[in-house]
Amino acid sequence: MLIIICTKVLEKDCRELFRARIYPQINNNISHEGVTEYEKVFEPKEMGAPPPEKTKGGRLNPPGIPYLYLSSSKKTALAEMRPWVGAYICIAQFATVRKLKILDLTLDLDEKDIHDSDLKCFLPWTIGLQNAFSEPVCCEDVNSYTPTQYFAEYFKSLGFDGIKYESAMNHHGKNLAIFNPEDAIIKGKVNKIAIEIIDFSYIDADSDIPRTFTSYVKK
Repeated sequence: MLIIICTKVLEKDCRELFRARIYPQINNNISHEGVTEYEKVFEPKEMGAPPPEKTKGGRLNPPGIPYLYLSSSKKTALAEMRPWVGAYICIAQFATVRKLKILDLTLDLDEKDIHDSDLKCFLPWTIGLQNAFSEPVCCEDVNSYTPTQYFAEYFKSLGFDGIKYESAMNHHGKNLAIFNPEDAIIKGKVNKIAIEIIDFSYIDADSDIPRTFTSYVKK
């Protein structure tokens, strides 16, 4: 199967991994520590996967089973949060603690590069799997995740440690879901940023003229 081609190894101490969390609504209240909420950030332990009792169903994980969702860049991690102008977001860099066997669904598969006829017959199925994992889903439509959750559990049973897939929120961005959240840890400190500008590039469906929409934070 083409799963053989999509099997990759993520080396120990790989650090091109980022995770973001939207910080709760901020006000000017001063805490008992004497700092305002503007100065607070999530603790490192709060940047990881949630505990089982607080884990909702996600793109890969069933309810109650936490996976660690990471992104290949800060920009992708931010985009996955679907932030609004003025939002405060905490972001942290992660590193793997051991070698991980990954199913890489971000590979550019082309029939002309596959010479094995037995593998070629699985190409449409594999491309369909790639599309399923990167398909945009409304955050309220949790049932749409059921098929990818099933496949994730299946690949986990085959000995994979995680799945890498294209981001639906950032073009060329990539995400990685690690089945065991303890297989990656935070490196460095947690940083907090504020979203000031959100840019959208789009094409007018009637005229095919590229356009850009920019939303600015109100000063």
